[in-house]
Amino acid sequence: MGIEARWWVLVEEEPIDLDTTAVYELKHGAVLDGRTGAPLGTYAVLSDGVDLTFAEKDGDKEIIQFRMPAGIQAGGPGMKQLTPLFDPNFDGYSVDFTTAKLEEFRATLPPIETETADQTFERQEWEEKLGFFPTYGSALRDGPHIQEMHERNQKRYGAEQRVVSLHV
Repeated sequence: MGIEARWWVLVEEEPIDLDTTAVYELKHGAVLDGRTGAPLGTYAVLSDGVDLTFAEKDGDKEIIQFRMPAGIQAGGPGMKQLTPLFDPNFDGYSVDFTTAKLEEFRATLPPIETETADQTFERQEWEEKLGFFPTYGSALRDGPHIQEMHERNQKRYGAEQRVVSLHV
């Protein structure tokens, strides 16, 4: 199966909506608009996931990082986060949204777990200046389950819309 497929990319708790949810096709190293087929950027399979890098916009390149969902292991003095090895055949990934400039800046810093207070302040100041606040989400492989999710969401949110409009 592999990573080459259509992917529905959700921001935070966004529900699937076939009309508005971002959908990308990964094909031969290119990121294509999943609706129109227009080229949007490139992707690279790395040891820890897949990075989708989009064409430059406003002086920077947006990056969407697909990663394996982390698990939690109890034991010893506390909990430990485990990240499984990347599997390109998985049906869903956690997603981080970032930019090329932010990733370049982060590469100059030590891992967040070991940064000093001054380094933390510098990183947070830079992120704030850039207007970047970490955004997370998920990516789901296309398939019949997406249509089912869309239909459930339309019923659910359609009903909520009717209730809201009755009270206005």
